[in-house]
Amino acid sequence: MEATKKLVIGDPFDKKTDMGALISKQHYEKVTSYIELAKKDGGVILCGGDKPANLAAHNADGYFLNPTVITNIGPSSRVFMDEIFGPVVTITKFKTEEEGSHPSFTFLFAINDY
Repeated sequence: MEATKKLVIGDPFDKKTDMGALISKQHYEKVTSYIELAKKDGGVILCGGDKPANLAAHNADGYFLNPTVITNIGPSSRVFMDEIFGPVVTITKFKTEEEGSHPSFTFLFAINDY
């Protein structure tokens, strides 16, 4: 988590930058809507979910978003199930390997299974 907080968000032409902006306003709004949904579903935002505070003036109107780590989301939540295609990760606990491989943890379009 500390490494996530240290990522430099900003101008992709700056060699110090780790991550640039989302591609469009529509994409930014889609990703942030998932973050809001996570909050409504009882999710806890451990870091991120907001615009970076120290953007250069020429990036201030861009669609930048701090990398977001969400916990307390179960496998039935859309935030857990959908591929958000943004700087968002959910962390979900399970007690046993069997529980973690239960169909409720299986995705229709899982990209992390391959």
